[in-house]
Amino acid sequence: MKYTVRFCHLEKPSKLEIGQNVKTGDLIGRMGNSGTSLIHLHLDIVEGWHPEVYRLVDILNYITDLQVICMLYFIFLSDDLFKTPLHVTSHFGTIDYGHYASNGKIDKWVFHPAYDVVPENRQKTNNNYNIYWPAMIAAEVLSKGIDGAYGNYVNIRFEV
Repeated sequence: MKYTVRFCHLEKPSKLEIGQNVKTGDLIGRMGNSGTSLIHLHLDIVEGWHPEVYRLVDILNYITDLQVICMLYFIFLSDDLFKTPLHVTSHFGTIDYGHYASNGKIDKWVFHPAYDVVPENRQKTNNNYNIYWPAMIAAEVLSKGIDGAYGNYVNIRFEV
């Protein structure tokens, strides 16, 4: 099956190039707060190859086998992502996820079909803000860019 994993709210545009192969331990980018967010990494996985910017409301349209998607998150949500233990701030399926308006205040509550994560030691140091490809799965950069809501992002495609 073909999948796209998206890393959002990067501090700066990823230095990876579209079409570049990605392997275990390669630097994806650095966690930040670009777009409309506090400092964290937004991570989502969808079925198929999706170079376009998609929204939270679109994600469930791109998933037909939720059980497989949930299993894939266990691969990506490892200590290898930041090369230090991570902390989940918003789980997949959270139903009371605050959507922030441009004024920085929550304007509505939405379903969150993704994960928001940070390094566990983020309050002591920002040395572990770098994000690495954690999977032992061959992958390729599908797209990257900047979006008003998701900030700097990179979409990476892989097959399992």
